[in-house]
Parts: sequence; structure tokens; C-alpha cells
Amino acid sequence: KKYEVHSIESQLEVVKNNIKAQKQLSLYVHIPFCQHRCKFCEYVVLDNPKPTDQDEYVRHLLKEIDLYKPIIKDIPIVGYDLGGGTPCILSIDNIKKITDKLRTTFNFKRGVSFSIETTPIIAAKELEKITAVRQLGYDRISMGFQTVNASLLAMLEREGSTHIYDKAVENIRKAGFKRLNIDLMYGFASQSNDDFRSTVKYAISKNPEYITLYRNRYKGTKLEAEAGAVSLHK
Repeated sequence: KKYEVHSIESQLEVVKNNIKAQKQLSLYVHIPFCQHRCKFCEYVVLDNPKPTDQDEYVRHLLKEIDLYKPIIKDIPIVGYDLGGGTPCILSIDNIKKITDKLRTTFNFKRGVSFSIETTPIIAAKELEKITAVRQLGYDRISMGFQTVNASLLAMLEREGSTHIYDKAVENIRKAGFKRLNIDLMYGFASQSNDDFRSTVKYAISKNPEYITLYRNRYKGTKLEAEAGAVSLHK
């Protein structure tokens, strides 16, 4: 019970004290929008948002940044990620508003990497947007291949293919990104070791600077009923 905080005033006090105790901070800004929610998704995400939904969210986000200004003050910011969801689903104008607001509000340490997430579909089809994102100062970009197995992708309700992935990587390099991360997932009930091995080999062949592996966690996803078919020991 002593760890529970219920009132808004008490919650704010906990946040303030926690932040004040830090010598440096990393910022994560969440964009809760995706074109479609994949079956494995466990995050706070809204499907197929209207442009007006995105504009309204960004307006409130900018206000929230102002609320943190007197709390964070001049504590050095040593990392920053615009994540989601799919941040690149936003218009460049909205991404610029967020980026400019953060830069003028917080004390970013010199040389801090600005990281953003996209989907292969956006990267493959919207070179102009990916280029504009790079020009805003984002120097690291991350996207999820998850798997190259076409039937597994269809089951997961995720659009993807090696053709799309090839084009996405090509456009990301054209846009000037020299730091690319590829996300891969494992632990699906219908995923074989050979499937995962092929996916890893393919991802390596794209020469990303980073590859991040995520275990499917089932709880709170559309795949939750399949959790019993998977063990951490096999």
C-alpha cells in the first residue's frame, strides 16, 4: 500500500522528485497512431487516425511539453526518441512542431542522437517524407521487419515483404541516414526456427547498423490465446 499513489497532487510530486534526482535524462515522446494495429501489438495505439486526430494530439503534446519545462529545467538531455505507434505517420509539419518545441524547451547535450521510428511501408513509399525527417536532424531511424515469412506476416495482419523492405532500406540510405535499426520478433506460436533463421540472415544482408530482437509477449494482444503454445525453454 505504501507504494500506491492515488491523488493527482501526489502523483505529480512523485514525478517531480524523481526527475529532480536525475543528473541527466533521456526523452521518449510517444505517437499513438498506426495505419493498422498488428496482432502482436501491446502498446497504446489507435488505428487509421484522421489528420484532425493527429493535429489535436500534437496540440496537446506541445502543451504537455510545457508542463514538464519547470520540472526538468536545465537537466541535460542525453538521448531522445520519437516513438510509437508510428511517428512517421504524422505530417512533416507536425513532426517539425514537436522537434522544434523540444529543442527550444530542453537542454540537449551537444551531439545527442535524435531517433525516430517508421514502418517499411512509409519508408518505401514516401522518400520525400523520410528525407524531410533527416533534414529535421533525426540521424537514427528504426523500423520493424519482424519476419520475412509471408504467411506469418498475413496472420499477424502486418503488411510487408522483402520487396518492400529492400525499397525501404534503399530510401532510408538515399535520405542520408547512416544509422539504421531493424526490429525483428520471435516467439510466435506458428514461427519455426528456420523462419527466424531466414529472417535474421535477411536482416543482416541489409547491412543495418543495429538489429534489435523482441520476444512476442502475448499479454494484452490479439494473440493472447496462443500463449500456452509457446515456452521460453524451447
